[in-house]
Amino acid sequence: MHPRIMTPLVLSLLLLALPVWAAPPTAYTLTDLGPALAPTMAPTGGLIAGSQFLPEQTAVVLAPTPTIIGTLPQGTFSLANGATTDAVCGYSGTGAFSLHTHAFRWTAAGGIRDLGTTGDPTLFSAATDCNEALSVGYGDDPTQTRIVPLQFTQGQVAILPTPTPTGTGYALALNALNDSVGAARASNGETHAMLWPAAGGVQDLHTAPGTVSLALGINRHQQVVGTVYASTGAQGFISLPLTGMLLLPPLPGDTESVATSINDAGTVVGWSSHPLPETFEDSVQAVRYDNGVPLALLPLVQQGTGWGLESADKIDEDGRIVGTGTFHGEAHAYLLTPVPPPVAARHRPLAVRAVIFRR
Repeated sequence: MHPRIMTPLVLSLLLLALPVWAAPPTAYTLTDLGPALAPTMAPTGGLIAGSQFLPEQTAVVLAPTPTIIGTLPQGTFSLANGATTDAVCGYSGTGAFSLHTHAFRWTAAGGIRDLGTTGDPTLFSAATDCNEALSVGYGDDPTQTRIVPLQFTQGQVAILPTPTPTGTGYALALNALNDSVGAARASNGETHAMLWPAAGGVQDLHTAPGTVSLALGINRHQQVVGTVYASTGAQGFISLPLTGMLLLPPLPGDTESVATSINDAGTVVGWSSHPLPETFEDSVQAVRYDNGVPLALLPLVQQGTGWGLESADKIDEDGRIVGTGTFHGEAHAYLLTPVPPPVAARHRPLAVRAVIFRR
């Protein structure tokens, strides 16, 4: 499969005229976060969380102080999906024999807390992201007939609107201003990337070819990243308020891309891949996008011996990146910290730039 931009020519403003206070880093230091999966972190200098097999999959704080979050009562598994300055959110098994799954929010001071469901405790819920004020996710509606996007705050569980009254939906990411994004069934029956503004309502973000899209990250400027799925495969996108979806290409020689996270400076991370011949596996590389152009992260690591960086899952406001890779063949989570650029490169305003994508 060869992903391509589906329009003959798209001329668009890839980045708005936002201030950028440093040039993109040209090098990173790598911190090994251990044999963990699905790392996530706070947008500004907070917790880094993930999951480890202890022996079952269990939510943990990976840094700055490794801590086992554990599970809800009687649970046998848990997964961390989001983190703030002092909290982690995700989902956990709970109840007799861990038959139910509920969203949770954890703090060191208060421990793990069940965020509840839309009604009966036997219903399913999961938290996918959180900020200082609330958590978002998805779960059963009260009748258990559809999965709906959810917002958890102050002990309440609210169902976010969907384009159709009976449509399914998933809230997958959240910014500091309480805007959330994810996916839901659109009015034409397809699954589209959606934005739930803090002010209310729901906006269909799908403006690219393809029938399925998911929004996976959002910054405070309502710049959204995610993935579009078409017959040619998966391709990452960035959606800007004034332009709609712009597709992000994979690395040269790869066939698919995914955009997972964007910070307030507009830096996008994700991964690029291609299928390996005669196997059911893909070759995957963690990437950063500079003005819409993918850049492999591993060559920028100052001491990466023995490492393969497969996914870049989250980027914070300081430009730090967490993701999953392999260290001497074993799955490990990592943290990349930018090496400070030369002084001359700092405090350079970013002009509005135009990027041309061709078929």
